[in-house]
Amino acid sequence: MNGHVKQKSLSETSEILKNIHNLCVSINELNIGISKTENIILNNESQIKRINSFIKSKNIKLNHINKQISLVESKIESLTEKDKSVSKILLEKIENVKKEYDELCENKKKTGVELNENNKKIHSLLLEKSKIENEFTSECNEIYGLLTNLITQVEIMKFK
Repeated sequence: MNGHVKQKSLSETSEILKNIHNLCVSINELNIGISKTENIILNNESQIKRINSFIKSKNIKLNHINKQISLVESKIESLTEKDKSVSKILLEKIENVKKEYDELCENKKKTGVELNENNKKIHSLLLEKSKIENEFTSECNEIYGLLTNLITQVEIMKFK
């Protein structure tokens, strides 16, 4: 029995050693797997840091762009207000020019009517002047004729 117990004990010990060996191999494989996993985790953490840095950089750029957009929007608002103001002033000036133009047109019409009336008066006065000049010339000729007759009669009387 002793031999059988020893063999059983050797067999059990051998089995236990196989199990221990298998466990050691499994532990070693697990350690290798854990090491690989830890390397993957380290790589992932490194990538996460790079990505976070990239995101932070992009956020800084985005904030800068947003500030620029805000500045442009405020400039647009300012220019829009100025445009409204200038448009209002221009419209007022255009209205004033239209009024002045209408007044000038009205004055031109009045002046044209007055000019026509004055031309008619001038024409009428020229006709009247012409008549008076004709009458004057006629009367001067008549007086000249009378003076000529008078001189002739005086000459005749001298000889008589």
